Parts: sequence; C-alpha cells; structure tokens
Amino acid sequence: MNPLIAFCGLDCAHCDARTATIHNDNALRQQVARQWSEWNHVDIPAASINCLGCRVEGAKCHYCENLCPIRKCILKRGYAHCGECPDMENCAMLYEIQKNAPETKANLRETDFTIRPERPEDYRAAECLTREAFWNVYRPGCQEHFVLHCFRNRPEYIPELAFVMEKGDELIGHIMFVRTTLSPIANETGEQLPMATFGPISIAPAYQRKGYGLRLLQYALERAREMGIGAVCMEGNIDFYKHAGFTLASRLGIHYHGEPLDAEVPYFLAQELTDGYLQGKEYIYATPQGYFAAIDQPEAFAEYDATFPVKEKQKLPTQLFTE
Repeated sequence: MNPLIAFCGLDCAHCDARTATIHNDNALRQQVARQWSEWNHVDIPAASINCLGCRVEGAKCHYCENLCPIRKCILKRGYAHCGECPDMENCAMLYEIQKNAPETKANLRETDFTIRPERPEDYRAAECLTREAFWNVYRPGCQEHFVLHCFRNRPEYIPELAFVMEKGDELIGHIMFVRTTLSPIANETGEQLPMATFGPISIAPAYQRKGYGLRLLQYALERAREMGIGAVCMEGNIDFYKHAGFTLASRLGIHYHGEPLDAEVPYFLAQELTDGYLQGKEYIYATPQGYFAAIDQPEAFAEYDATFPVKEKQKLPTQLFTE
C-alpha cells in the first residue's frame, strides 16, 4: 500500500497538515487545528500541526502520534494499517472517519496481492506452501498437503473454488473447497441438503497473522455464493472465522457426527451463503472421507511426503494429535 495512506485510510498526500508542514504555512496550520479540534472533540493547538505522514518517518502531529485511538489500536495489534485488521468492517472508530471521508474504505482495500484461480502448474507449489503452513501445527509434521493432493482426483473437489494468492511473483496463499451434504436427523423428513466445506486454507508462514488469510477466505466465499452454494460448514477456531461470518454450527441447526445433538461443538462452524437455505431444520454433518487420506493410505502418504525436503517433526504442547 502507498506509504502515504494513513492507518485509517486517509490519504496523507492530500492532508492539509502535511501541506502546512512542507510549506511552513501558519495560516493553514490554524485552519487545520480548528477543523481537527471540532472533528475530534479535543483542543488541538495550531503549533502542533507538524506532520509528514502517519506511516512514514518524520514529524507527526501530537494528536496523531500520541492521542489518535486508531493509531494506538493498530500499533498494539501489529498490523500495517486498518485494512489488514479482521475487524475493519465493524469498527466504530473507522465508521466515524468514513462518514466524513468515504474514500478511506477504498484506500484500505488497496491490495499488495492478487487472487486468481489455481492452474495445474500451481499444484506442486501449492502443496509445498500447504506443507510449510501446517508443519508441526496440529501434529508432528503435517498431512494437509497430502489431503490437498488427493482431493484433486476426487469427484467432490470443486476446481472452480481453488484459488491461489500471489504477492509479486511469490505464491503466499491457497484455498480449496469440496462438495458434501447434510443429512436430516432421525425425526426430520427430507432429502440430503447439498453444501460445501473448505480447507486446507494455507498462508505462507511469513505472511500469517497479517490479514491475508481472511482476505483470501472472504474472496473465495463470495465466489461460492455466486456459484449458488447455499451453506458452508468447517472445523476451525471461531475466534478467527467469526470475522468471515461463521458461527457455531449448532446455532444453525447443524450437528456434528459423533457428538450429542444438544452439544455445542466449539470447533464446528457454519455459515449460510443463501438466506434461509437451511430452512430452520436440523441436520447432521459428517467430515468428507477425503480428509482422512493420510490415515486411509499410510504407505502412499509416506511415499508422497518423501518427495519433499526433509523437515524436523516436533511434538509441541499446542498440537491436537500426537502422530
């Protein structure tokens, strides 16, 4: 993003405070001080209007550097700007900025990456990326790259919803979707309901926790909605996926196989992409068999994984599985 775009999306290149600083224009400083005092409900003296830009080196206004709540929030969270924050769309502080300067929203959405459909020549690179992204995360080593590799040859795989994210010439993200169904519970009537699930969703380790995964997921979900997919279920962390519109699946009447019907499974999430698609009924979800590829085909998995560079497998206390 242009370094003169502030944390909040305002364009410092067109900011009167920066113009006043560059040209040492005291009359303009007084005008800016009056406006900012009114907008921010604080007394901002004209003498403090010295700023070369929110996100560049050099002079900063006292308010911008020490009092601005948006700047404090972003620095605390470690993002480069508000456009990387998963809470951007629902931020009350940004809403106040955008009321007076609606162009800030578009400025924050300016991207330094591209998302495009996956092509066959991307397959190996996407699997390498997936292996790096998940190595030692859920178990010593990982299996997700083999799951991706195998799904491409399964009928439930949705090639139209396989996307890669690139930053320059570097592949930094990948996501895939598969078709599955929801089954009515015993006391409900009706046929199985088509829907989809996704994953693995992979972001290169150097780009994790910077908002790239959320942007990739939001893009893919919008394409799924355009394709007419009515609902999506998945297994993941609600603290992250709530920012993409997911909620606990049990609250939508979708129950996880192997768990009691009254259980609120904290890692089982869902989202309607078409309003009313679930019809207020109760359903059972079973994880598609393709996600157990490494367990079902241990020899094939070992042979496949041996084609990658050797990496150390570590047992970590945060892992869900021991092997």
